[in-house]
Amino acid sequence: MPARPLTAWQAWELTVGYIHQNHSADATLRLDIHPLEHIIGWDATLSWGNDKEKVTDSPAFSIALADLWGIVEQNHRLLNTIEAATRRPINYSEDQILDTTTYSVFSSLVNSTDTIFTGDWQIIIIYRPIETPSKRVQTRLTADNHKVNRAGNGATLREACRQLLRNAAPVFHQYKIQQENDD
Repeated sequence: MPARPLTAWQAWELTVGYIHQNHSADATLRLDIHPLEHIIGWDATLSWGNDKEKVTDSPAFSIALADLWGIVEQNHRLLNTIEAATRRPINYSEDQILDTTTYSVFSSLVNSTDTIFTGDWQIIIIYRPIETPSKRVQTRLTADNHKVNRAGNGATLREACRQLLRNAAPVFHQYKIQQENDD
């Protein structure tokens, strides 16, 4: 039996990879992160072939991922081996969603974006298990009525978020100075 992945994100990567290999080469996990009235909202979508399942406006990353897998498992029979079933993205605690380093970069991206662009922003993260590792995770930030558009990509969620943070840093700095001058 294969070992259970250490984090929910790793389990998702392996599960989307399994779907990619066994069901449809276009298997994609997409996250949409955006502000709601008093919290950050999390949408999660899994698509493959003509199939698509989605959860919207979840109050937490972990809840969005767990709810999405619950819907997928309820409506589809995708995992046909014991190995694949062992790697399902289920039963992970809040502190097992991402590894510590990835969580640090990921939360810095989300929190910095929310602080700078209060109420008018969106981060999209797309994972596809494609052959080009540097393009597997793609990130995009849009803000300020689509005046701000920055992107990043990488072989891992950490790399893609770090690249997006680097690409957005000058804009964060510019908007922060503008806010200070407005105060």
